[in-house]
Order: sequence, then C-alpha cells, then structure tokens
Amino acid sequence: MSEGFNGPEFNNVPEIPGGQAFYNAVTSFNKKAATAGFAWFKRMLGTMTEPFFRKGMGRRYYDYESFIPGIALWIGCGLLGRNFAPDASGLAAWFCEAKWLHPLAFIFQSKLLPLLTGLVLAGIQAVFGLQNIKEMARLHREGIPSHSRSRGTPRWPNEVEVFFKIEAVLLLLNWPLAVFFAIAYGMNAKLKAAQDAAITERYLDAMDADLENKYLEDSALGNCPSANTFLYHQIDPKIKPEVRQNIAAALVGKPVSGIAKAPQRNTAASQSQSSPNTPAPVSSPAEAPQPEHPASRPVVGVAAKKINPPAA
Repeated sequence: MSEGFNGPEFNNVPEIPGGQAFYNAVTSFNKKAATAGFAWFKRMLGTMTEPFFRKGMGRRYYDYESFIPGIALWIGCGLLGRNFAPDASGLAAWFCEAKWLHPLAFIFQSKLLPLLTGLVLAGIQAVFGLQNIKEMARLHREGIPSHSRSRGTPRWPNEVEVFFKIEAVLLLLNWPLAVFFAIAYGMNAKLKAAQDAAITERYLDAMDADLENKYLEDSALGNCPSANTFLYHQIDPKIKPEVRQNIAAALVGKPVSGIAKAPQRNTAASQSQSSPNTPAPVSSPAEAPQPEHPASRPVVGVAAKKINPPAA
C-alpha cells in the first residue's frame, strides 16, 4: 500500500440507477418526519399540564396523544430526580444539612422521594385526564354539541396561585421535575398567547379594513390626514389632478376612467392591406347586386298620364 492512501476511490464507479432519487426521497421524508415530530412534541408539552388546571377540554385539544406521553414524562422526570439523590434531588435535601433539620434527612434525602413525586404527578394527570376524556366521549355518544378544540373551564378559581404552590412543593422534593413542570406550563402559556394574538389580529384586520373604506381615498388625495390609514403621505401633488384621482380610485378598488386601450383593428381590412396580392373575395350570384328594373324607378318631373280602359 502506498503512502498517503486515504481510502478507495469511487470516481470511476458507475452510479446506481435511481440512487439520487432514493436519497432525495429519504431526505425529504426525514425533514417531514422531524417537522411533524417537533410539532407533536410541542403540542404534547403544551397540553400536559392542562388537566391540573382545566376540565371539560375538547376531544381534539386533549386526547390520548397528550394523555399517555404526559404520564410517561412525569415518571421519567421522577427517575431523573432520583438519580440526583441523596444530595441534590430537592431543596429540602439541602436544608436538611442544617443542624435543626437534620432529623428529617432520612425522609427528604431518600432515593424514593423524587420517584414518588413523579408518580404522584403521573397519578394526578391520569385521574384528571382520563376523567376529561371520558366526559368528552359521553357528550359525543349523547349527541351533545361541544367544540372539539375547546380549552374547557378552569378547575381552580386562581390558576396562577395553584401553579406557584405546585412549583414550591416540587422544588422542595424534586427540582428537575419542578423545572420540567414550569417549562410545560410556559409552553401552554405560549399556545394561549398565540391564540389570543390570532384573535386580536382578526379584529385589527377588520378595523383597518373599515377605516380604509372610509378614509383611504381621501387620505391618498390629501383631503384628510394620512395617519388615519397606513399611508405615509398623500399622492404627489405635482401629478395631474385627473391622474391623482385615478390613482386614488384604483387604491380603493374603484373603476378608473381614462385608461388607454389598444385600438380595435378590422381583421379583413388589415389582412387585405398586409397582402395586396391576395385576390378579393368573390361573392356568389345570390349575393351579387341585381340591376334595378326600369319600371321600378320613380319618374321625376313627368306627369303620369291617366289611361282609361277600353269601352265594351
């Protein structure tokens, strides 16, 4: 083997038929799968804390795709916190290093406490989540209309207060679980904010459309302040008034007058002018002009003589 050999050369190897198409298909599939997987994880993460705070959620808002993975993630976070035991599973384990809390160390520094915390959260989600799914299935069976993407109704009078209480307990017992619970709650808040923004956008679009119908043309012509619409300034006053009127009318979708049109050309005349050697069209005998009969011509300036019929 010669020095500097970096591997076999494939320059002269013929390409496999269809190999590039297969590679492109696999790459496209991987991108679509990654995008769909991320969207599913974001949706699941944003709804896994909902059973703790809401009830009566729609069938397509909270379903088994959020229910079962949520339970598994709470248990997984419990196992993650257990691996930090006995020193860092929760703030209570650190507090027990103090002399006056040292008798409680056997409880808060136990390896089972972080796992039990995760199991408790998984149990709460299992109970509340399954209750919600069964309730939606009952409404569907009985034909009671309910929106499939409804967020339901609040479970507690003050949701934020309940969230901070849960966070305080989780920080004491299993801080990785507390961090994950806060992330899931924040993702849910992000989804709610996006929905609120979409509703506000729809209202603002309707309001802007109404203002434009009222003021856009006058604002473009300088008859009212341009701040009433999205215009920065009016149409250039140096432009001819007729053109300015047309520009303002076109801006609001009105018909514009005085637009130049292409001249209408006679096809037969243009063809005869373009090709002088082309023979003129010959009309048929029925279409040829007939000579006028002399008797049908009116007599001008000559008095008609009255002819009496012969006597019998």
